[in-house]
Amino acid sequence: MQGHVIVIFDAQRSLEFSVDAPVDGDRARAARAWFGQNWDSLGCEPLRVSGKVLLLDKILGVAKALGYTNLSSRADLAREFAVHAIQALEKPRVTVDLPGLAIVY
Repeated sequence: MQGHVIVIFDAQRSLEFSVDAPVDGDRARAARAWFGQNWDSLGCEPLRVSGKVLLLDKILGVAKALGYTNLSSRADLAREFAVHAIQALEKPRVTVDLPGLAIVY
Protein backbone atom coordinates (compact mmCIF):
# COMPACT_ATOMS: atom_id res chain seq x y z
CA MET A 1 0.00 0.00 0.00
CA GLN A 2 1.29 3.43 -0.88
CA GLY A 3 0.92 5.59 2.19
CA HIS A 4 1.27 9.20 3.24
CA VAL A 5 2.05 10.41 6.76
CA ILE A 6 2.08 14.01 7.98
CA VAL A 7 3.49 14.91 11.39
CA ILE A 8 2.58 18.39 12.63
CA PHE A 9 4.96 19.62 15.35
CA ASP A 10 3.75 23.22 15.61
CA ALA A 11 2.34 25.99 13.42
CA GLN A 12 5.66 26.43 11.59
CA ARG A 13 7.00 22.87 11.42
CA SER A 14 5.54 19.76 9.87
CA LEU A 15 6.93 16.84 7.92
CA GLU A 16 5.40 14.71 5.18
CA PHE A 17 6.43 11.21 4.21
CA SER A 18 5.28 9.09 1.29
CA VAL A 19 6.17 5.43 1.75
CA ASP A 20 5.34 1.98 0.50
CA ALA A 21 3.87 0.15 3.49
CA PRO A 22 2.41 -3.32 2.91
CA VAL A 23 -0.41 -3.98 5.38
CA ASP A 24 -1.67 -7.28 6.75
CA GLY A 25 -2.50 -8.67 10.17
CA ASP A 26 1.04 -9.74 11.03
CA ARG A 27 2.56 -6.42 9.98
CA ALA A 28 -0.12 -4.51 11.90
CA ARG A 29 0.68 -6.48 15.08
CA ALA A 30 4.42 -5.96 14.56
CA ALA A 31 3.89 -2.21 14.01
CA ARG A 32 1.82 -1.90 17.18
CA ALA A 33 4.58 -3.74 19.06
CA TRP A 34 7.17 -1.36 17.54
CA PHE A 35 5.26 1.63 18.95
CA GLY A 36 4.97 -0.08 22.33
CA GLN A 37 8.70 -0.81 22.48
CA ASN A 38 9.63 2.71 21.38
CA TRP A 39 7.12 4.22 23.81
CA ASP A 40 8.97 2.44 26.61
CA SER A 41 12.54 3.00 25.37
CA LEU A 42 11.96 6.72 24.71
CA GLY A 43 10.45 7.22 28.17
CA CYS A 44 7.09 8.49 26.95
CA GLU A 45 4.46 9.47 29.53
CA PRO A 46 0.70 8.72 29.46
CA LEU A 47 -1.43 11.52 28.01
CA ARG A 48 -4.55 10.59 29.98
CA VAL A 49 -5.22 11.24 33.64
CA SER A 50 -6.32 7.61 34.00
CA GLY A 51 -2.86 6.45 32.92
CA LYS A 52 -4.39 4.27 30.21
CA VAL A 53 -2.26 4.25 27.05
CA LEU A 54 -3.95 3.61 23.71
CA LEU A 55 -2.26 2.98 20.36
CA LEU A 56 -2.97 6.55 19.26
CA ASP A 57 -1.30 7.82 22.44
CA LYS A 58 1.76 5.71 21.65
CA ILE A 59 1.99 7.11 18.13
CA LEU A 60 1.69 10.68 19.45
CA GLY A 61 4.23 10.05 22.20
CA VAL A 62 6.78 8.41 19.93
CA ALA A 63 6.44 11.20 17.34
CA LYS A 64 6.96 13.82 20.04
CA ALA A 65 9.91 11.98 21.60
CA LEU A 66 11.63 11.43 18.24
CA GLY A 67 11.09 15.10 17.47
CA TYR A 68 11.32 17.29 14.42
CA THR A 69 15.12 17.27 14.29
CA ASN A 70 15.47 13.47 14.26
CA LEU A 71 12.62 12.86 11.84
CA SER A 72 13.75 15.60 9.46
CA SER A 73 17.42 14.64 9.43
CA ARG A 74 17.28 10.84 9.61
CA ALA A 75 15.50 9.46 6.56
CA ASP A 76 15.75 5.88 7.84
CA LEU A 77 14.04 6.76 11.13
CA ALA A 78 11.38 8.88 9.40
CA ARG A 79 10.59 6.06 6.97
CA GLU A 80 10.42 3.52 9.79
CA PHE A 81 8.05 5.74 11.79
CA ALA A 82 5.81 6.41 8.77
CA VAL A 83 5.64 2.77 7.69
CA HIS A 84 4.79 1.61 11.20
CA ALA A 85 2.11 4.30 11.61
CA ILE A 86 0.39 3.19 8.39
CA GLN A 87 0.69 -0.49 9.28
CA ALA A 88 -0.42 -0.10 12.92
CA LEU A 89 -3.53 1.86 11.95
CA GLU A 90 -4.05 -0.06 8.69
CA LYS A 91 -4.82 3.23 6.91
CA PRO A 92 -3.08 4.75 3.86
CA ARG A 93 -3.17 8.37 5.11
CA VAL A 94 -2.24 9.35 8.65
CA THR A 95 -1.88 12.84 10.13
CA VAL A 96 -0.21 13.08 13.53
CA ASP A 97 -1.19 16.44 15.04
CA LEU A 98 1.01 16.93 18.11
CA PRO A 99 -0.35 20.37 19.17
CA GLY A 100 -3.91 19.08 18.88
CA LEU A 101 -3.07 15.71 20.46
CA ALA A 102 -4.94 14.03 17.61
CA ILE A 103 -4.44 11.52 14.86
CA VAL A 104 -6.54 11.76 11.73
CA TYR A 105 -6.79 8.91 9.24
